[in-house]
Amino acid sequence: MCGIFGGNLNVNKFRELASFNVKRGNLGFGGLSVASNQEIIFRYNQPFSNGLNIPEGDFLMGHVLASTGNAKRIHPFESDRFVLAHNGILLNHQNFNHWYTGPVDSQYLLGGIQANFNDGLDVIRSIKITNELMTGQRACWLWDRVKNIAYFWRVMAPLFYTLNPFVFSSSKFENSVIMEEGMVYSFDYSLNLFATCTKFIFYSPYLV
Repeated sequence: MCGIFGGNLNVNKFRELASFNVKRGNLGFGGLSVASNQEIIFRYNQPFSNGLNIPEGDFLMGHVLASTGNAKRIHPFESDRFVLAHNGILLNHQNFNHWYTGPVDSQYLLGGIQANFNDGLDVIRSIKITNELMTGQRACWLWDRVKNIAYFWRVMAPLFYTLNPFVFSSSKFENSVIMEEGMVYSFDYSLNLFATCTKFIFYSPYLV
């Protein structure tokens, strides 16, 4: 399984959290750094190591890769509005060819959110509807590059967090609690505000 992680961290603390998650997989490394409402996306087609350059920022989100198929794609993925990183395995993504933005299951998830948003839904409802149509495991972060808000959710994949400062990680860390399954959370970077947004109905054949 891949790992996602980040939060209100300086680069050194972010590196520590990345090192803590590499046990989940380390075939590639990527992420997003935000400072003064300016974003920098970085990707490395190699394992995370402390020698890799990470852009300075005051809000960072990352992903370490454990590829589950033949196509190795370094997260995060981008659409017009959003940036997404995903840990897990989706099972029915190929039923949504109109959401295709690339061969990896994660890219269908991003494509669905962008397509629903393009059809006139707000961001939260776009996340909700897309996830209610998908089956399989997922823990995700999604960056709204217009509003500077990050969103998080999980289904049958772990995602832990703390507040003050806000930090999240696929691997449990000191004083962290697990996010509720099927809940969409948000973190407003500009306001430093964490909130719960909506719940979605989820289904996975793993439960049957």
